[in-house]
Parts: sequence; C-alpha cells; structure tokens
Amino acid sequence: HQSQLERAKTSIGNYKQVVLKTLRKKDSLLKKYETILYGDALPEKGKIPRSSVIDVLKAEVKDIGDENRVLNRERDFLKKEIEELESNMLVLEEKEINDTKEFKPNSETRVAVTTEFSNGLESFLVTYSDLITLILVIFVLLYSVSKVDGGKFTEVFSSFQEKKFQLQHQNVRLDTKEFEMLSRVRELVKDNVDPESLVRSDVRTILIRLKSSDLFAPGSAHLKEDAEELI
Repeated sequence: HQSQLERAKTSIGNYKQVVLKTLRKKDSLLKKYETILYGDALPEKGKIPRSSVIDVLKAEVKDIGDENRVLNRERDFLKKEIEELESNMLVLEEKEINDTKEFKPNSETRVAVTTEFSNGLESFLVTYSDLITLILVIFVLLYSVSKVDGGKFTEVFSSFQEKKFQLQHQNVRLDTKEFEMLSRVRELVKDNVDPESLVRSDVRTILIRLKSSDLFAPGSAHLKEDAEELI
C-alpha cells in the first residue's frame, strides 16, 4: 500500500505539471490572438478577419475547458484513491500495533505465570519421576523374561523331577476290618484284577464289569471259546 500511495502521489504531480504546461500554452495563444485581434502584431500584408479570429478563439477556449474537465476528473479520482490508500495504511498500522501488544505480554503477566509454574513444579517432578521409574521397571522385566536360557531352564526343571525324597517308615496298628480289607486287596492283586473294572466294593459284595469284546465276537451273540474260562 505504501508503494501504491507513492505512485499515486507521483501521478498527481505529473498531472499538475501537465495542466500547468497546457495552461501556459493556451495563455500564450490567447495573447497572440489578442495582438492579432487588435492589430498590434499584425503583419503588413493584411489583417485576419475578426469573425474568423473569434471562431478560432471559441474553439480553443472550448478545447481548454474540455481538457481542464478531464484533468479535474482524473485529479478527483486520484485523490479518492490516495484517501483510500491512506485509510488502509492507518488500518494496517493499527493492526500491527495491536499484534505487537498481544505478542508482548507485560512484566506482571510474566511474573504471575512464572510464580504459578514454580509453585506446582515440585509435585509435578515427583509424579513424573515415579512414572519414569515404573516404565523402567516394566522394560527391565520384559527384557529379562524375553531372554530365557533353555539349558538352565531344563536343568532346573529336571532337578525337581530327579530329586529323591526319603520316606520315613512308621509301624501302624490295624484293626480287624482294616486287616480283612488289606487281605482282599492282596488277593485281587494276585489275581491281576484291574482296579478300574471295580465299580463298587463294600464288605459284602464286589461288582466286576467285563468288556463285551472279551465275551462275544463282533456281530455275534454266541460266547467265545475262552469266555467260559474268563467267567
């Protein structure tokens, strides 16, 4: 806008010079026609008719008036443009001043902000240090878990399996019922009876379940040859 304002002022100065030059030229022509009209500077060969001089003067005056009106319109237009540019310059200057005021806080505001931040700085640092410590512990734990030595792990696990425990023997007295039950268990062990086949056992009865494949052939209802011996 500043450059446009300077160009507009220069244009007005140039137009003023043109107007002054044109007016001087027309003034000289008027003086010349006046001398011709009154005969003071008329050549000796003859005078120009007065009517023709008047017509020429009227035409010249009309042209001067037209040129003056055109120059006045251009001057008014340039003045309006200069006024608009000056108003824009003022608005821009005010905006720059306001922006500088907003971006430059005063000393009281800076002191208040600094005081508020320094008051809560201690608690903030404590919380921050605790958070960083927890994150560090988590990363160390993940790192230690991610690297497991297979040989050492197998060695430790096998030590639990191969470790021998010493049992202490103690003499226990059995009553009559417990002794009878122990005798029956020994007999079952001698007869190679599968413990899973024993569904229910008590003092009086023993229930034994036999597989059908041991008694019957597939798709047959007749007993096998060795089924009787098994029964």
